[in-house]
Amino acid sequence: MALSKLTFLTHLKTLTTPRYHRHPPPFITFRFLSFATPEEAAAERRRRKRRLRIEPPLSSLHRSQQPQQQLPPKPIQNPNAPKLPETLAAVSGNRLNLHNRILTLIRQNDLEEAALFTRHSVYSNCRPTIFTVNAVMTAQLRQSKYSDLLSLHRFITQAGVAPNVITYNLLFQTYLDCKKPDTALEHYKQFINDAPFNPSPTTYRILIKGLVDNGKLEKAMELKEEMLAKGLVADPVVYSYLMMGCVRNDDSDGVFRLYEELKEKLGGVVSDGVVYGSLIKGYFMKGMEEEAMSCYNEAVGENSSVKMSAVAYNNVLDALCKNGKFDEALKLFDRMIGEHNPPKRLAVNLGSFNVMADGYCAEGRFEEAIEVFRKMGEYRCSPDTLSFNNLIDQLCKNGMLGEA
Repeated sequence: MALSKLTFLTHLKTLTTPRYHRHPPPFITFRFLSFATPEEAAAERRRRKRRLRIEPPLSSLHRSQQPQQQLPPKPIQNPNAPKLPETLAAVSGNRLNLHNRILTLIRQNDLEEAALFTRHSVYSNCRPTIFTVNAVMTAQLRQSKYSDLLSLHRFITQAGVAPNVITYNLLFQTYLDCKKPDTALEHYKQFINDAPFNPSPTTYRILIKGLVDNGKLEKAMELKEEMLAKGLVADPVVYSYLMMGCVRNDDSDGVFRLYEELKEKLGGVVSDGVVYGSLIKGYFMKGMEEEAMSCYNEAVGENSSVKMSAVAYNNVLDALCKNGKFDEALKLFDRMIGEHNPPKRLAVNLGSFNVMADGYCAEGRFEEAIEVFRKMGEYRCSPDTLSFNNLIDQLCKNGMLGEA
C-alpha cells in the first residue's frame, strides 16, 4: 500500500509540472545559431544548396511565371544541300600563314609544289581556304596547265572544300580555252541549279567571250538575255564581245542593233569606249567611211567624253589598220604612247603592239614591224607565244626566212 501511494504522488507531480518544447518552432532556422565545428557548418551549407536546387527562390519563380517570347523552331537543314563558301575573314592566323607560303611558291614559279602543298594541307590541322586554292588554280590557268587545274578542282570537290564564284569562273575559262564550250555550258547549268549564290558579271563576261570565240554566237546572245533577266546592269564589255562576233559573221546590222540596245539601256549615252572599235568596223562593212571616221572622232576626239582604256584603243587601232586608215592608226598609237603613264594611266598593252606589228606587215613594212615588236620591253610589255608566232608567220609568208 505504501508503494502504491508513493507511485501515485510521483505521477501526480508529473502531471502538475509544465511541459517545455525541446525543439524550436518551425519558423526558426538553424542559420542563426552557431555551429560547434566547421564540418557542421559545411554540412549545413550543402543542405541549403540542395534545397535551393529542389525549391528555387521566389524571385526565380516569379520570372518563370512571366510570359516568355517563343522562339521559332530551327529549320531542319538538308545534309545534301551545298555548303556555303568561306568568307575572307577565314584567311587569318595559321591559315593566313599557309596562304602566304603557297603564294611564295607561286611567285617562285613552282606550281607543282604549290598544288602538292595545297593537297596535303587539306587533311592537316591547318586546312587551306578556297582563296588559297583559287590562287593556285589561277596560276595554273595563266600558264595553260589545264589538266593540273582540273585535277586540283576534282580533288577539292571530293575533299568537301566549298567553291565560290571565282572557282566556277576559273573552271568555265578552262573549258572554253580548251575549245569545249558544251562542257562549260553543262557546268554552268549545274552552277545555276546547285550553287547557293548567283553568277557575277565576270561570269557572263567569261562565258560570252568564250562562246563567241568558239563560234557559238546564238548561245552567247541567249546568255546576254539571261544576264539582263537576272537584274544585272547592261555591261558594255559583254556587248563588245557580241558585236565582235557579229563582225566576224559579217553581220553589220547586228552590230548596230546591239549598240542601239546598249545605248537605250544606259540612258541614251555610252561612255565606255570598248564598243566603238566594233561600231567603226560595222560602218566600214557598210561602206559608210564618213560615218566611220565620225564615230572615230567621237571616241578619241579632243573634246570626247568617252572613257578609253587600252583594250578600247586596241579595238579602234585594229579597225583603222584593217580598213585602209593606217596613217590614222599611227597617229593614234603615238598618242597612246604619250598618254601611257603606269600605274596611273595604262594606255598601251601587249595587244597594242601586236595590232601595230600586224598593221606594219599588212603595209609591207616588215623592218618597222620588227622594230615596234622589240619596243615592247620599254613599256613593260612582254611578248607571249602568240606574238612571236604571229610575227614569224608574217615574215615567213613574205620570204624573210632569215629574219623569222
